[in-house]
Amino acid sequence: MRDPKESFKELCGRYGGDVESEVKGSDTVLTCIKNEEMLFQGLVHRNLLIINTAPHPINFIDGTTLKGSTTLAGELKARAETKKLFERNGISFITTEFKTDEKGRRLVDWARKAGNVILVSSIISVNAYGYPVVSPVITPETARLPPPQRKAYKDKWNTKVPKLKVKVKEPLELITPKKW
Repeated sequence: MRDPKESFKELCGRYGGDVESEVKGSDTVLTCIKNEEMLFQGLVHRNLLIINTAPHPINFIDGTTLKGSTTLAGELKARAETKKLFERNGISFITTEFKTDEKGRRLVDWARKAGNVILVSSIISVNAYGYPVVSPVITPETARLPPPQRKAYKDKWNTKVPKLKVKVKEPLELITPKKW
């Protein structure tokens, strides 16, 4: 695996930015700056590069904060689409599918190739892209507070194993409550 700081430098370079770093205990906060404007931030923690792709900051329990990034939030997009499964007595039962986009897939592919990079985003993006896209796990005592007051763990993340694309010759039978 490559040096997380080199991975950050490569990503920052794609946006024409320069990297500034600040040591915080055993971690390093990296900031990508272009024309005196902060584009995005990352954190090197235990040889893992954590990049905040959300538009809002992430506050960690140790007091470290990664600022939000409208730049990367515009890249790592996902959307939720609903699909009707069946209807019973006028009540619709649906499933939600999470869809990716091309820019987001390129960023996720880059992170996968780097090997030690996670991209912090929304739970919708986690469901659409799977690992290495993650969302923060918030401490129980701050979970119900407004987002700027919430505290997240550095060593615990929500994610999903990416789906394997397997072709099925015949559609699988849908099990509805009527068949239970």
